[in-house]
Amino acid sequence: VFETSIGNRALLKESFDLLHSKIKQWNWVVPSMAAFVTAFVMLAIVQQAMKWRPWIYVTGAASTGKTTFWENILQHIYGGLVERLDKSTAHATAQTIGNSGRIPVFDEFEKHKHIPEILELAKLFNKGGQKTSGTGSDKAHRFDLHHMPWFGSIYLPKKFMQDAAQESRLVKFELNKIPQGAPALDKFDDDGQVISAKITAAVITMWEVLEERAQKINADRHRLLQEHPGIKIRTVENFMYASALLEIVVPEGLEESFPMWAATQTEDDGDK
Repeated sequence: VFETSIGNRALLKESFDLLHSKIKQWNWVVPSMAAFVTAFVMLAIVQQAMKWRPWIYVTGAASTGKTTFWENILQHIYGGLVERLDKSTAHATAQTIGNSGRIPVFDEFEKHKHIPEILELAKLFNKGGQKTSGTGSDKAHRFDLHHMPWFGSIYLPKKFMQDAAQESRLVKFELNKIPQGAPALDKFDDDGQVISAKITAAVITMWEVLEERAQKINADRHRLLQEHPGIKIRTVENFMYASALLEIVVPEGLEESFPMWAATQTEDDGDK
């Protein structure tokens, strides 16, 4: 599937539309969040190629479908590439995903015992960095970290509320409870490996166009800052790749590729 799909420029929109039709079944607080979540799911496979990687955070009360999202979407598509690190320490996280293309997921993060250490490590993810650990020999272990992490919890941990620099790295997607009587979440008909191969081929085929558009959005940050009062330069970086992808696939009903709700995502420490 991958070999026959490489070079098919129409496949990016086809893959997006299929994935979006599933993701919009969740009851996102702002309906347009579904399109951006879809874009980030597709970008997860090329996280290493991104020049800036935000932290993706899904919040919502119990019974909003967070765990089902990991299982039905991320894990169904990317299988063993998705690494659940719900109870992991920072060092174990670096050992597990370092020097690899694994997609890290931290569910129930508000209950995590090592939040400060994990977030300090995750700072290396954004631009790509290296964690070095000493050994008993004369050679240290080095772990290259170039990952876009996914977090999930009922509420944001207090640590974020105390540190605007860390909170500014977040793209937060909020879920409401799925209404009573709503139909069961529809699963994919296709095997996850087939979907993964198509998404990977589609994003690789269009990567040069995506990169060019993302950098153009970032270069145009001053206009975006004027049009969206409340957003920060870091917010533009967080969304530039997802917005670039949405500009290409142009989802039906999406009014703009840079979200209005992004202005409410971050606050300065002084404002708090």
